[in-house]
Amino acid sequence: MSLDADWFVETSIDHQGKFNLAIGDAVIGSPEIASPVDYLLVAVGTCFAKSCAVILAAQNEPENPVSVEVFGRKADTGPNRIDRILVEVTFEDTIKPDRADRILRNAKRICTVSNSLSDAMTFEVKLGNGTTQL
Repeated sequence: MSLDADWFVETSIDHQGKFNLAIGDAVIGSPEIASPVDYLLVAVGTCFAKSCAVILAAQNEPENPVSVEVFGRKADTGPNRIDRILVEVTFEDTIKPDRADRILRNAKRICTVSNSLSDAMTFEVKLGNGTTQL
């Protein structure tokens, strides 16, 4: 690995367009339906749900279920990209709206994926042998 990374995934696509995915040492196989954008939205949703769960656990309510739906919209103009992501969170009825607002604010503050997408980051691309770097 050429980067001191906290996460590592490996993807490949064969000549028939079949994707293969590995997360760390775990080979997930070929997701037949999901697109790379689906995975981006899954990353946002799972990170945000986990962030909500962390906040709830800190408040001694780890058993409170959280449901997260994530919607992405493709930009009308180039380059190809997502220009808006909407995260909708649903808590059990026992959480009052003002408390839910505080949980969401705190979850947004600690969600690594949404923070990364919301802020500028370094994005590098290089050829495996290191000869080309963008």
